[in-house]
Amino acid sequence: MAIKQMDNVLIVVEDLETAKAFFTELGMQLEGETRVEGEWADRVVGLKNVQSDIAMMRTPDGHGHVELSKFITPEATRDGSEEPAVNTLGIRRIMFTVDDIDEVLDRLRSHGAELVGEVAQYEDVYRLCFVRGPEGIIVGLAEDLDGASGSPPTLLAVIVLSPGVPGNQDQSETERFVVGPNRGRRLSRDESFRNPG
Repeated sequence: MAIKQMDNVLIVVEDLETAKAFFTELGMQLEGETRVEGEWADRVVGLKNVQSDIAMMRTPDGHGHVELSKFITPEATRDGSEEPAVNTLGIRRIMFTVDDIDEVLDRLRSHGAELVGEVAQYEDVYRLCFVRGPEGIIVGLAEDLDGASGSPPTLLAVIVLSPGVPGNQDQSETERFVVGPNRGRRLSRDESFRNPG
């Protein structure tokens, strides 16, 4: 087996207290805080004289973790826009399943959070939205409407076939599969997730 589990996602922030308050309001719990420094840290991250204060946040089920980090030295850098669009290359959001999307949105708005788009419904299965929190952090919220789906619907491009790729000279298309409630179901060329309401 290549991996045992996904341990955590790191988010570098300027204001650690504001970020902690946002994720606490979302429903995560503070697992611990510490300062990371020393030669071993320099070697791992490829920087010199690293000092970073971190706060480890945990989901209520204990399986998901977000590590919030504020660099003391070297100072954190910003690459590009403070509020990149959701389709900007790189990690864009973390998705959380919630009991009541409207109630969570109301609580997060008190911490300055704003909807990226709008709350949309996927069939009779989920209500979903993206929320931009402090420092441009985007979180996805999914409310399971039927209580049996397990994880939010995600469209995953699994295979891209294009001319010039050995074995695929006459094909040029992206195979799209659903992961989540209809795991493994192939989508037709014209099918997409839609907002019926």
